[in-house]
Amino acid sequence: MYWSTKDNIEELKQELQQEGWSVEVAISTEAMVESCDLIITTTSSRKSLLHSPVSPTKPLLIICIGADSVGKQEISVDTVQTAGLLVCDSLAQTKERGEFQHAIREGRVTIDSIVEIGTVVANGNPTSNGTQAGALTIFDSSGVAIQDCVVAKMAYEELVG
Repeated sequence: MYWSTKDNIEELKQELQQEGWSVEVAISTEAMVESCDLIITTTSSRKSLLHSPVSPTKPLLIICIGADSVGKQEISVDTVQTAGLLVCDSLAQTKERGEFQHAIREGRVTIDSIVEIGTVVANGNPTSNGTQAGALTIFDSSGVAIQDCVVAKMAYEELVG
């Protein structure tokens, strides 16, 4: 777990541990990337929390569910650009809100390099950006509520078996 402000992280850690979760606090976002297989961002941030290109040494899934309106951003454009697979809930929405809006606006990724989650569910593991879906996959939910619930449930079930 990583928190950009340290004030409440120990309290949250203790609360989660009392609920039975195994929780470790990362000292930096870089340390978090290296130690995690799954990162879920749930902030309303307007500046990226993952600042530099992410180069995980193992497969990593980043699920962004917090940056869901125009101008919000939880991960850097560099991180988006380095992903082997970009997945969104709605291509129409991803152009103007959420994580991919900035990379599209800057010309670092194209809308054609992003796959809707429905396509992934229907067809299996696709490729994007001309590469095999590999070490880094980013799913950005920009606000189709029912999909948010299903993805969160799937992630939870994958983690707890």
